[in-house]
Amino acid sequence: MRQSFRLGVFIVLLCGTAFADDAAAPVEAPAPAEAASPEPVAIDALATDSEIELRVAKAEDEYNQARWFWYVGLNQTYPKIGSEKYINDLFEPLTQAIAPKYDEINTIGDLRDWGLLITPLVGVGRRIGNHLTLSVHGGWAGGSVRTIQDERSIFLGANLHNDFYMYRSAYYADFIIDVHPFGHTKLKDYETWRERFRAARPKISLDVVLTHANYKAVVTLGLTRVIPNIRIELDDAWTLIGLRPHAALEIPYNRNNQLVFTAGYNFFTAQEQDFEGPTFSVVWQHFWKRQTFH
Repeated sequence: MRQSFRLGVFIVLLCGTAFADDAAAPVEAPAPAEAASPEPVAIDALATDSEIELRVAKAEDEYNQARWFWYVGLNQTYPKIGSEKYINDLFEPLTQAIAPKYDEINTIGDLRDWGLLITPLVGVGRRIGNHLTLSVHGGWAGGSVRTIQDERSIFLGANLHNDFYMYRSAYYADFIIDVHPFGHTKLKDYETWRERFRAARPKISLDVVLTHANYKAVVTLGLTRVIPNIRIELDDAWTLIGLRPHAALEIPYNRNNQLVFTAGYNFFTAQEQDFEGPTFSVVWQHFWKRQTFH
């Protein structure tokens, strides 16, 4: 009987130990170790890297494209100068009828036709984002022509004396917005002009032009021994507002400079017959901050 009891106790203890081992097994499950795994952290880190890359790209774009620059250049204009039509159509035929050997009178329109209406300009601007530039520049130009002639007239051999003086000048300021459909040029050190031309980018622009122009003409005319010299003096001034749409090509030279060629047309709200016309310019731009992103 005692042996049977002992055997029963042994079986109970053995079963209890087995159940206890099974019950303790979940405690050693790898769940806590799995929870401490760095994999979820790695996923969050990838997302953070992506955000950082976007921020870096934005900062790089702002650093490279939104930059200050100054520039100098030359602007050549071909205004209509319609008011001089009266000189060519009336005054010259009259003087040539009186004195057949009279030559044509030099005018500001002749300077235009000779390509001499060239205005220096200086300005400052800034790249905004990757497709926009704002700038302002100003300039001044003035010129005069004078024709002095003494030719025998048809009146009793008296000489026709003519002294014709003309002067024009203009101060102007342009407020410019440039749109770059293919982005800004890449400023870096180029080795050849072929590389520079391949990196060139076009732009389209609209200028708001504020111009103050002056005009003066002095005519002295007379027949020796018949009619004393008569002096006629005319002068005028205008302040004009206009628009100048134009297209341009920017050619990068190195990491701090580029060359710009433009072609456009001037439109004005007044004195259109004198001041409207095509215009061309060449500009050298210098950027203040050195570019480090490539």
